[in-house]
Amino acid sequence: MKKIIWILLFSCGILTGCATFQPWVKLEKTEFVDKTNDFKADVPVGWMRSTLGKDFYITYDGGLLNRISVDRAKFNEELPNTKRRFTPEMTVQELAEVSIDVLKSNANITNVGILSNKPLTVDEKEAFELAYTFINKDGLKYEGRTIGMAHGKGMYLIAYEAPAQHYFAKSQDVFDNFVKSFHFIK
Repeated sequence: MKKIIWILLFSCGILTGCATFQPWVKLEKTEFVDKTNDFKADVPVGWMRSTLGKDFYITYDGGLLNRISVDRAKFNEELPNTKRRFTPEMTVQELAEVSIDVLKSNANITNVGILSNKPLTVDEKEAFELAYTFINKDGLKYEGRTIGMAHGKGMYLIAYEAPAQHYFAKSQDVFDNFVKSFHFIK
């Protein structure tokens, strides 16, 4: 009998603990400080932020319909789907070329088209901005923009992707505001 009581108490403890875990949290303040990734930026109130993993990821309509993310890649680490690496001595243009290679080598997308590749300044750092399109594995055409810059011991990639029809234009200004307000905290 004691064993059954302990099992029930343990089960209730696990269920109670699991009930408080939230993989998505609604953004309720404009300024967001990400101490894990060493940046702060203005975020859109009402969007949802993923609490899974270390990377920053937000969406309003769902990850397949619009997403803004900040990913970090350490220098000299092999990148997914390619043997290329970001290195600290690369120029901004070379960093952009590696990013394009990573995008084109992604097995989950096809028909990658680079619309533009231009220099940009973010938080007083030299950066690049890629505008591109691709087709996902379900045949849906997406548009994307990625801002990349070296900082500290690696690369920061700030990305916005959404289906080309309707959704991309709908939140493009949100992404622009996010990038304009982006600042490193270290």
